[in-house]
Amino acid sequence: MSETAVIFMSNGKTYTVSKTPDAILADLTSNPASSSYPIQKYTLPNGKDVLLNVSHIVAVETSELSNMDVSSQDQHNPVEDNRTH
Repeated sequence: MSETAVIFMSNGKTYTVSKTPDAILADLTSNPASSSYPIQKYTLPNGKDVLLNVSHIVAVETSELSNMDVSSQDQHNPVEDNRTH
């Protein structure tokens, strides 16, 4: 699964994007937005793009999607099997 991050905006909206928090920080610090056009484009996990005004970003954190271990969700639970017999 690819790394994702949640961007929190000053208006309360959140966006889960297909980048790590470190990659977002690099985007914002290597290409400082000009005051006349402070827009950055990010891609959502569904493939759609979102344009965000970077002056309204208040926080960025690693998404729970990045922390999900798919193999642990598919594990067989022997306790459940004992109850069904």
